[in-house]
Amino acid sequence: IIGLFDAYKKAFFLPLSVYKIEEVELTNLDSKFWIKDSVYTSDISFNKENSQPNIIILVPDGLPARLIPGYYKGKKQYSAVYENFGDLTPNIDKMMEKSLVIDNYYNHTAATYPGLTGMFSSSYPARGIYYNELKRMINGERKKSSFSSLFDILRINGYKSYFVTTDGDDTLLPYIFNEILHVDKTYSPTNFDIIHKNHQNYSRLTDNDIFTAVKNIFENENSDEPKIVTAYFVGTHLNIEPTEFGGIGYKDKKNMFLNAMHNFDNELGMFLSWFNNSKFAENTIIILSTDHTHFPDTEYRHLLKEHKELAKDFKPVFCDKIPFIIYNAKNLPSYYDAKSKTSLYFTPTLLHILGYKNYRNAFIAGSLWDNDESEYYLYTEGIINTLCINNGKIYNYDECKDKKEVKDKFLQITQYQMLELEGLLFDGNYIVK
Repeated sequence: IIGLFDAYKKAFFLPLSVYKIEEVELTNLDSKFWIKDSVYTSDISFNKENSQPNIIILVPDGLPARLIPGYYKGKKQYSAVYENFGDLTPNIDKMMEKSLVIDNYYNHTAATYPGLTGMFSSSYPARGIYYNELKRMINGERKKSSFSSLFDILRINGYKSYFVTTDGDDTLLPYIFNEILHVDKTYSPTNFDIIHKNHQNYSRLTDNDIFTAVKNIFENENSDEPKIVTAYFVGTHLNIEPTEFGGIGYKDKKNMFLNAMHNFDNELGMFLSWFNNSKFAENTIIILSTDHTHFPDTEYRHLLKEHKELAKDFKPVFCDKIPFIIYNAKNLPSYYDAKSKTSLYFTPTLLHILGYKNYRNAFIAGSLWDNDESEYYLYTEGIINTLCINNGKIYNYDECKDKKEVKDKFLQITQYQMLELEGLLFDGNYIVK
């Protein structure tokens, strides 16, 4: 049995070289043409009481919406999906019954580092914020990225932010959340004993450990400020078998990823049981989403080939529908069709729900409820691999690159990445004059 970190490292740390962004002309920089004075434009109001709920954001790695049975209610595939997989994620399905369920929502980039950075800053990080690039920032070989961040705007409004991750300082994920996204406190294997002294003795933290840490933050932090706690789980990462680390399997336990999803769901169920019986349920919302979809490896493609009810509009690329579920919130609808919008919209949408509108920012996208006449949304891995998402289908870039809308969006992404590389993307001033 290999260690958890060895499995993670084998799946994640691929050899990466610095790659160049296609050069475009940057003019009129003094005008800061890329800066907006509003997070969103919609007049719809959700937080009419001006409340400040605590926020828990659960981010299991690589979780695809197409394997969550709750996303099939009311659809043609419903019966077949529930017959074959109705017991795969029963706790997520139950959670969805008391949530705003956002459907037809896609990841905008991959993999974990750009995915997490992008969802919390509404951006496509230049060169992907990969490990080598982070080391260059730390060593002063390139300027530190200067995104506008969800956590900055919430701090202005009195929130204290926390990030809990299975990854230690050696992976540099804590650096991203501390130095680039500006979270107040980060807990990782380096300092995890502060909030969970009795965690299991694996080289990386299990899903159970992470859920326990989130509970402990709420139970032991005595500050009066509203909290936002983001938790990243590695148990669903590619090539990790949870049954080797105290987790449970699914049915015959032969499919590693189904085991991982079922194990995460089991841990989620125990967490929700604690939450619903705690005092925090009165004023806390829980969001379940992911950093990106599951990588289309051989095992995953075989599963979808075997169960065609799960494979509608599937394309074997690193882009697909992902979950966006908001639980225990007030004044929200029960369902919203994102119509192929992506995780670029995550941060502006959450700020819209909370009512934080008038702040300067460099977000590329707005709220899901903004009037948006776009037909095409882009997925891109640092400009290396770009795809177009239109009406629930994914197209290769060559099939859509001549559309003016696509050209304009691609140019915007390239401009933003050049600005980011020079440390010019955002100046840290969120206040509208």
